[in-house]
Amino acid sequence: MKKIIWISISTIIIAAVYLLYFNDDTETSEMVNPLERTEKVTRDNLVVTVSAVGTVEPKQAVDVKSKASGQIMRIEVDEGDFVTKGELICILDKTTAINDFRQA
Repeated sequence: MKKIIWISISTIIIAAVYLLYFNDDTETSEMVNPLERTEKVTRDNLVVTVSAVGTVEPKQAVDVKSKASGQIMRIEVDEGDFVTKGELICILDKTTAINDFRQA
């Protein structure tokens, strides 16, 4: 009886050692680490799309005030244009200013 137990135990140990060390199956190695794989290198264009939700705010907000008041006849610049010192922004109606001057 003891011989049968020792033979079966030694057979199980030999089979386990064989399966662990001598089994060179490539499918098993792929299953162990599926993140490592090879791919053929190709050249292609990379397309990146970005989308965002929010509000657009200016870097610097400026209030434009004039010494003269009146009705605007024509605007010479568009919103968002860069202007320099002394550049004409708009043309005012002069009739109100002339009438005020004459009354004075």
